[in-house]
Amino acid sequence: MLTIDPSKIKKVREHKGISQEQLAERLNVSQSAYAKIESGKRRIEAGLLFKIAE
Repeated sequence: MLTIDPSKIKKVREHKGISQEQLAERLNVSQSAYAKIESGKRRIEAGLLFKIAE
């Protein structure tokens, strides 16, 4: 199983100047659901991880 450090996702998002709300909208998830991913409270599904990487 692949382990992803959610803080790295947050750092890259912030570096790109994208808000949680903007990225959540692009991923078709709620901002609160996305916030849980970044905080490590929710697992990242493979499909969603690929969308984040794009």
